[in-house]
Amino acid sequence: MSFRISFGLAEILGIFGSWALIDNNHFIGSILLGFSIFGVFMRMALDLQSKKESDKKIENVTNVVKDALFSVQTWNNKPDKNIH
Repeated sequence: MSFRISFGLAEILGIFGSWALIDNNHFIGSILLGFSIFGVFMRMALDLQSKKESDKKIENVTNVVKDALFSVQTWNNKPDKNIH
């Protein structure tokens, strides 16, 4: 299992938001922490979407290979009637 640690804009906003809350600037701190949480959520959603797309591509390739190897037309050597 590998752990990927990233330090991006969402983390920076979280640090400054926490600092603003500690410094009794509740309005700015809350906004920055909200942006931070939103950024982390969006990053996770994009990673999940990317994983789904790659899984779908792999599934499509395996279906094409399976259809090519186990198709009735491949092994019967009979041309398709619809091909001219």
